[in-house]
Amino acid sequence: MRRINHFIVLMQENRSFDHLFGFFAPRDGGKIENILALDSPPFNLLHPTTPKSARNPAFEVSQPAPFAVDDKDGPSHSFNAVNVQLTNNKRGPSASSPIENNGFARNYADELKPHLRVVDHDHVQQVMQCFAPDQLPSLNQLAREFCLCDHWHCEVPGPTMPNRMFVHAPTSEGYVHNDFKRPFTSKTVYQLFEEKGLTWTAYFSDLVDLFQFEKLERTPDHFRHFDNWADDVAAGKLPNYTFLFARFMNAHSNDGAALFANSQHASEDVRFGDHLIADVYDALAANPDLFEQSALVITYDEHGGFYDHVHPGPAANPNGQNSPNPNDCATFRLPFFAFDRIGLRVPTSSCRPGLRREP
Repeated sequence: MRRINHFIVLMQENRSFDHLFGFFAPRDGGKIENILALDSPPFNLLHPTTPKSARNPAFEVSQPAPFAVDDKDGPSHSFNAVNVQLTNNKRGPSASSPIENNGFARNYADELKPHLRVVDHDHVQQVMQCFAPDQLPSLNQLAREFCLCDHWHCEVPGPTMPNRMFVHAPTSEGYVHNDFKRPFTSKTVYQLFEEKGLTWTAYFSDLVDLFQFEKLERTPDHFRHFDNWADDVAAGKLPNYTFLFARFMNAHSNDGAALFANSQHASEDVRFGDHLIADVYDALAANPDLFEQSALVITYDEHGGFYDHVHPGPAANPNGQNSPNPNDCATFRLPFFAFDRIGLRVPTSSCRPGLRREP
């Protein structure tokens, strides 16, 4: 196996492990901690502390899932919402409200009420549904052929920005909510690469959260449009570290063709993200010499409010900084959080030719 000279990360949006891989069957009798490994499918009650009844139905984990949820915003994944999903209490875990992953249906029903005239069983059920393996062929094929991690948790039990900040730097600087205009001063992994004489590039289509780290120099070598990805790979021009941003917004090309969001953020159609994963992998595979020196990691920033049955565990605060940050200018009440527990599981697959499983 050749040395890894190119490390590539594609980070998608807002999907839990069970939501994408709950019914994934590993090859050759392998074991994976998902819904198939359980004795019976888990469920949530609409009101977790009340016995099941006609007015308090159970929402059982099932397949298949809709390619796009009906609600335009998708399940909530704010810090308070995640607390409800984990403990049925927005204040989070305590002796009286332990983590039981029992509040997903209740939280989604509460979030749907302002958006839908009628919140029925089918709408709430969507937060508990998993994709069947044949619904997302690219993602599942890579999981079958390479490595699938079933205990990869996001860093913060909350939304996009703090989790993406942790990927770029070892901290969200005390933030557990989104603030995409707030500048960050923490040292990033990109600066560490530069100090070692290594190269890096971020490929993007529209939104780039890396711009919040103001010390990063915005050069053409560091920030390139995603349209250059396939050509750069074919020419063998990849840096040592590549971070890939999906397209977050629906748009149109210069000739008027539709460009659909492919980040897999609810409520966009998840299939466009599966196509993106195939395109990224196919470009690498088309240059075997480059791919032999590369490792591709496909992961997700956080769970997006979708059900997962594994209870997140404790964590060590990386820098002693808690939420809220004293310089936070939010106009709403900010929760206290000591960054002493991790978020829910997210799907993560690692692809490298030398790790390919033999048929």
